[in-house]
Amino acid sequence: MSTSVSIDRDSVGLVHARIMAEAGIFLVEAGIHLFMALYGLSVFPESAKERRRGRT
Repeated sequence: MSTSVSIDRDSVGLVHARIMAEAGIFLVEAGIHLFMALYGLSVFPESAKERRRGRT
């Protein structure tokens, strides 16, 4: 006795689209975070010592 599994291609497509959209959002979010971290690290040494008060 064999059992067959029916896969609805529309549902699979919607799940795949949602996963890809979430991955895209994650990559944009990670890129923004990385940019802000690198920007902060590059600007900090250039600021005057008196302006860095409380951050060193």
